[in-house]
Amino acid sequence: MTCAGSVSSISEAGKRLHITVIGYIDDKEVNRLEKEYITDGNTLIETFSVSTKEI
Repeated sequence: MTCAGSVSSISEAGKRLHITVIGYIDDKEVNRLEKEYITDGNTLIETFSVSTKEI
């Protein structure tokens, strides 16, 4: 299973942006990706993917 996506943000400098992507199989959490950014007044564009395989 692969979850993929992207996020973009335009904000004044100094704002915090927290991204959490959680992968589930059969209602059980199997993977987690967390990132946090502090904006600098520029456009933020982030692409991410989370992959896991069933055991």
